[in-house]
Amino acid sequence: MINKSFYSWLSKMKDDSYFANTISLSDRFVAEAYDTELAVRFLVLSLVDESEIKSVGDIGPYLTEEVTKISQNKRYQKKMYGDLFAKTFKLIDQILSDDAFRRYSDTKGRHEGGFKLSHFEVIALGIAYNISNETLCPEEEIMVRARTIHKDKTFNKWAVSGMTAARRLPHLLPLGRALFKQE
Repeated sequence: MINKSFYSWLSKMKDDSYFANTISLSDRFVAEAYDTELAVRFLVLSLVDESEIKSVGDIGPYLTEEVTKISQNKRYQKKMYGDLFAKTFKLIDQILSDDAFRRYSDTKGRHEGGFKLSHFEVIALGIAYNISNETLCPEEEIMVRARTIHKDKTFNKWAVSGMTAARRLPHLLPLGRALFKQE
């Protein structure tokens, strides 16, 4: 990492207890620093312009390039993004806890399986965007809305195994932003 103070700040973010609880990663994923990658995805994608994400090729180099720019930008709004991160994951943890990014089964009436990146992209990034824009739906609607994403045609078309992030994100980011927007 080019900027040690930025890396220290990012490390504190990814160690946030609300964030850690909502992503509920296995020890293997934590050892592979997947929690850090998710924090980077949040910083880069939560407020990204939708037109910019449409031009992204491979998401890995894009995230690396963007986080490098952020870490070198003396005017980067660390406090604003840090507060947005904290508010987002505190709210998600209070409402969905460690089920936040797991698939909901209507037939069983519960969440199943492990962490799903596509759920993170829709739920966390959609909620963050609307918190930032002061357009978030009422808190009592968040659980219901989060549990219905698997019924959405757009979600089902683009959140499938083998779909690259470059193809998925131009559809899932707007979905999450619309889903959690106040009506």
